[in-house]
Amino acid sequence: MKGKKIGVIGGGKMGGALIGGILAHHLVPAEAVIVADVDKGQREELEKNHAVKTTDDNRLAAKSAQIIILAVKPQNMAEVLAGISGVVDKNKLVISIAAGIPIRFISERLKAGARIIRTMPNTPALVGGGVMGTANSVQSMAEALGLTLPGCASIPGVTMIGVCGCLSRGAMCATCVLFGAIGSLQCRTDS
Repeated sequence: MKGKKIGVIGGGKMGGALIGGILAHHLVPAEAVIVADVDKGQREELEKNHAVKTTDDNRLAAKSAQIIILAVKPQNMAEVLAGISGVVDKNKLVISIAAGIPIRFISERLKAGARIIRTMPNTPALVGGGVMGTANSVQSMAEALGLTLPGCASIPGVTMIGVCGCLSRGAMCATCVLFGAIGSLQCRTDS
């Protein structure tokens, strides 16, 4: 990802954890990261802890970056997408970590041709551990950008609903695997 700029929209717990991981693994330097968050205290904490640029302007963060990470709560996604849609085009990569928001929802609100990856990290990501499932329509984009990380599994053609459920409920997932219940999950391709 050398030379790329990353805009993170939503600097809360998961957004902050991703920023920490990106910087700890030297994917980009801190000066190549801009974070948009509505909470001034959160922005100040991110500036202090990670030396990243911050703003309360989602559009500025999206316009400034080639890679945009959407780390906002699902109920805020439509508003965020409406605010950034004018600056997101096929030259930018959008990565969403919002639970329950399918790629179709995002693509319908952005310009035609927007490149989108949907991913679901789990809670251990907050401490630099855990796993992540991804779904996207252009699978090789993440690998081309160096986004394939240990503990990240690509889920082509399988709904992220099951992945989200399994990742957020690790013990339940382990039980399902042990008892063979995973094979009974119904899969959809509209992830």
